Amino acid sequence: MQEFREYLIKKRLTGPKAVDFYLLWVKRCFHHSGKRPDEKLTQEDVDRFLKQESREREKWQVHQAKQAIGIYRF
Repeated sequence: MQEFREYLIKKRLTGPKAVDFYLLWVKRCFHHSGKRPDEKLTQEDVDRFLKQESREREKWQVHQAKQAIGIYRF
């Protein structure tokens, strides 16, 4: 995850205050899917996670999670 943190900062893909939240979303998605960070997240994994989060979170938070996971998977 440290490499992802550095990538976000270096490429300025989000504001400095949001970097930790982007990391959190990715970590939560891995936890939800039961996968380790060295395994690939499938689109199905991501969709299930976002669906679950949309029940508990604000729309902007789900959007942020989707962005973070999309950048991570790229």
